[in-house]
Amino acid sequence: MRDRLRRFELGVELGVFLAGTPNRRYPQMALKELEAKYAAIRSRAYKLTDGGGLHLFVQPNGSKLWRMKYRFGGKEKLLSFGKYPDVPLAAARTKRDEARVCLAEGRDPGVVQAGEQEVAESTFEKVVRACTLTAQRV
Repeated sequence: MRDRLRRFELGVELGVFLAGTPNRRYPQMALKELEAKYAAIRSRAYKLTDGGGLHLFVQPNGSKLWRMKYRFGGKEKLLSFGKYPDVPLAAARTKRDEARVCLAEGRDPGVVQAGEQEVAESTFEKVVRACTLTAQRV
């Protein structure tokens, strides 16, 4: 029994030192504003991850786009938040959090965002039509 216990202890010790770290993903550090600002242009597009599905997609032409990858209804979807200098890191994280709240409520954030854009466009259209009607009357 002692011999067996000794072999077990030896195996555990050797396993810890010889096996190294197990094959698992460790959490990534959050993206910093300077990393996003000075992201290098490469010959291929790549992503700088932030967490919660949010990443900065850096394209070969130099454009940097905020995107969020999520699953809804068993399908993987992609939500865009805008270009990097126009949408800073803090605003992209806020939008990501809002999208995650929508997912928790059982709503698709892509549909919610499309609905908000339609409302904004229709409001602008109403303002332009009202201005043109008043201009025609004068």
